[in-house]
Amino acid sequence: MNALILNRQSKLPEDGWHQFEVPGEHVNHDSKVVQVIDEKAVTSILNRFNQEREASGDNFGGLLVDKDHFSLDAEQTSEAMGWAMELRNRAGVPEAKVSWTAVGRPLIESKPDQPPAYKYFSTVYDGTDCEVIGNRQIGGKPYKVVRPLRLDRLALTNDPNNKGGKPISNRQTAATADRTEKPNASTMKSVLKLLGLAEDASEESAVAAVQKITNRAGLVDALTTERDTLLTAQVESDLDKYKAVIKNRDAFKKQLLANRTSTLELLEGLQTAAPVEQKDRVTNRSTAKTPAEVEADKAKAKGAEALGQKIQNRAHAIQKEKSKGSRTYPWTNAFNEASAELSSDAK
Repeated sequence: MNALILNRQSKLPEDGWHQFEVPGEHVNHDSKVVQVIDEKAVTSILNRFNQEREASGDNFGGLLVDKDHFSLDAEQTSEAMGWAMELRNRAGVPEAKVSWTAVGRPLIESKPDQPPAYKYFSTVYDGTDCEVIGNRQIGGKPYKVVRPLRLDRLALTNDPNNKGGKPISNRQTAATADRTEKPNASTMKSVLKLLGLAEDASEESAVAAVQKITNRAGLVDALTTERDTLLTAQVESDLDKYKAVIKNRDAFKKQLLANRTSTLELLEGLQTAAPVEQKDRVTNRSTAKTPAEVEADKAKAKGAEALGQKIQNRAHAIQKEKSKGSRTYPWTNAFNEASAELSSDAK
């Protein structure tokens, strides 16, 4: 049996459209997954729904809406509270147009001095309809990071796992709704200008621009972390190499982290000036190298250093090329690929 992800998540809206899912990342401890509801997930959920609706033609009955996931329990009733007949993407927020049954409608409508019995939706995703995009440790336990691609069904609930959704019934007056949903025009123009958009740009364009900035910031943070990790490893190697002339390791470590190039020049000068330890006796003069051999060794060392720098630069380029959205391509993979590529060219 395929694993299911259950997301247990007044005047009804006049147009019949309800938000049924919350964009963002949501941890489901029961299923040990982190659900990513992003633009790709919303687009796929809507596309799969429309494909199934078109394939069914006149026989399409809608997507089941039950209560508290009773339809998944053989010992509970499976009667429908409603049927989702259409899905849409409203500025990145997935919404469903629901046809409520005579059983379900009284449960979500409020009456004078009587609140509704249910306020929120809970989504259900089949495990086989989720894309695994990573792994994460939460509380010392492994969780899969998944992107839902198809909506299995909906349920009425008062305890949604994916918090932040709008209540099914919205008791705002029309005037209040206008004030809360329509930002000041001059403020919006300023925001659109900062995003590099025209003053009459749509809400969808603004959301897409903000998402693009967010994704770019995530990639920059990941690359910065990789860079700092590599620099720290290089500095530790430098400290070991010049330990003979370093008296204060912590002080030189700070200098190397702040300005590695200049500090290496200083350490190289100190090491060159350091007196050579004299041995009691030279036992094998034949190992001495000619000036030409010494120069050859120096050239070889410089070549190896230059190749190492090229590999590092190429690895950064590969990582940047293969990173997608907030998912950063592993540095180890990028470094191995760059090493194989440039080492082969050097032969």
